[in-house]
Amino acid sequence: TVPLPAPRATPQFEIKEPDTVELFVAGISVAPKLFGRELPNFSSADGPSSPLPFPNLPFGFFKVLYNDGELRIIRTGQNWVSVNERRQQPAAPGTEV
Repeated sequence: TVPLPAPRATPQFEIKEPDTVELFVAGISVAPKLFGRELPNFSSADGPSSPLPFPNLPFGFFKVLYNDGELRIIRTGQNWVSVNERRQQPAAPGTEV
């Protein structure tokens, strides 16, 4: 048997209030591989490989509790709290100033 690849969701979001973001699934695509070779991409998202339209499906929401650009704290629609820290990318070798 050939293992099937996991589909990839194409996310979208909409800011509903200054502190509330709604999430949607705008499309689903699958780019299968067979014997190490990629096959054509099958997609429902907008684009040249998407023969079928895909409705925006609700995926959830979150409320921003704190955001200073470096640290973001949110509460999800399932009442989980998430803390995300933005980290600086290290400089490429030879580009340090």
